[in-house]
Amino acid sequence: MDPSRVRLSCPGKTFLAGEYLALRGGPSVLLATGPRFELKAIRVGRERIQTPPPFHPESPAGRRWKATPALAAYQVEFLDPYHGTGGFGASSAQFLLVDALAQLAEGPSTGALADSGW
Repeated sequence: MDPSRVRLSCPGKTFLAGEYLALRGGPSVLLATGPRFELKAIRVGRERIQTPPPFHPESPAGRRWKATPALAAYQVEFLDPYHGTGGFGASSAQFLLVDALAQLAEGPSTGALADSGW
């Protein structure tokens, strides 16, 4: 796969049971549902002026972005099919998709599952 132009997606999430238990590390039942969140990325190079990534810098996705120098070469657009209404897993999707892009940019050993600090 050529990581210079990438379009990644993941489903939304819907809690069937245990939404508040999950906040305390308890069991939950989830469904992966459509429509899907998307991250479009184009490698523009470090020398071009880029807009900041479309997520908060202190969110998990923002921290992953800052911790991965190779991502500075990408211009990204995050597409939320729910238009920011919340409750469908947008922040989880942002992290998952940024991590997938980081793995493409740097290799699989940089993924969230390989790094116990995430």
